[in-house]
Amino acid sequence: MKKIFLLFLIFSINSFSQGFNRSADFYKKANFIEITRSAKPIKKSLDNYTSYTHRQKGSTCVTHAIAQGMTILYSLRNRSTDRGKNTLKSFSPYFIYVNITDDPSIGMYPTDGLDYAMKYGNPLITYVEYDKYYPWTSNVITSLSKISSSNIKKARENANKFKLKNYKKLSTIDGIKQSISQNYPVL
Repeated sequence: MKKIFLLFLIFSINSFSQGFNRSADFYKKANFIEITRSAKPIKKSLDNYTSYTHRQKGSTCVTHAIAQGMTILYSLRNRSTDRGKNTLKSFSPYFIYVNITDDPSIGMYPTDGLDYAMKYGNPLITYVEYDKYYPWTSNVITSLSKISSSNIKKARENANKFKLKNYKKLSTIDGIKQSISQNYPVL
């Protein structure tokens, strides 16, 4: 079973995103990355390990960010810098969302999506969206009822292979730099 480590960032109190919900106790809970004094590179990018981005439909920005972060980690592990291949081996941006909520117009707390990915995993996009749903067609998955029970079973089996091992919270620029320099995506 493959386990994945992911970090995420809550940028500022006044930031706005249509699908992002901030918990009132974000800064009260632990699980923040420990900042070290180690040297950080002047320039570092994980862009070569990304998939092509998909326009988000509904309030799914949190799960799109989780899917892209998991794709970066998977591509790094497999040393793949081919964006086309990374897209076909990317993770589903809608599977976690529709397993947590049926309403595509409400947002999500990042910790809810990340906790789901730790407990149940997230399947590759080829097990959910390809080639019947958005981004390959205009048909967006807004609930599990749109997917056949046999495909849900296959997707859950695939998701079980790709569980997050852990994630840490970030709240500073130094934390962002340290995370990226260690090849951990920042959401």
